[in-house]
Amino acid sequence: MTKGRFIRGQHWRPHKPHWDKGWLEQEYLIKQRSASDIAKEEGCTENAILFWLAKHNIPKRTMSEVRRIKKWGVSGEANGMYGRRGNLHPMWKGGVPRSRPNSLYEYKVWVKAVKNRFGNKCLLCGKQSLNGERLCCHHILDWHKYPDQRYNPLNGFILCGSCHPKTHPLPRDSRGRFMSKKV
Repeated sequence: MTKGRFIRGQHWRPHKPHWDKGWLEQEYLIKQRSASDIAKEEGCTENAILFWLAKHNIPKRTMSEVRRIKKWGVSGEANGMYGRRGNLHPMWKGGVPRSRPNSLYEYKVWVKAVKNRFGNKCLLCGKQSLNGERLCCHHILDWHKYPDQRYNPLNGFILCGSCHPKTHPLPRDSRGRFMSKKV
């Protein structure tokens, strides 16, 4: 190729393996690599790989095929969370009783007392439970860390469904960095 002139059939960029149909079929269909894995290796975007799959008429996988390859929803020891209970679970808070607090009589009495104390209004936005939107009672001192304060009506406040998630920050890892809620 001469400088400043384009010659038909030649390209100014260096050739990339994912431009070849045979190579792409080998990686995507036979090795069953994902488009994002191929893109990372090739130093391009996933959309670029999807473009070349479409250009070469290589069929994309269905969602059920993706799930089978990624082993989503597997049970038993193949599941990444198998056997991770108690302090082995990433969301462990330490010694939570097995009985659900909402089924306890004392908890129901506490909820009623807290709702009466706040006039059945959200503490943050002032929204009342009019349209059947559920108001949540939230503990000030953590349920798990302060068992003696669990049913104290002064240890609670009311939040609407929109404001309640704002009070639960994302969990942190051992270095103090935020983790996503998906584990």
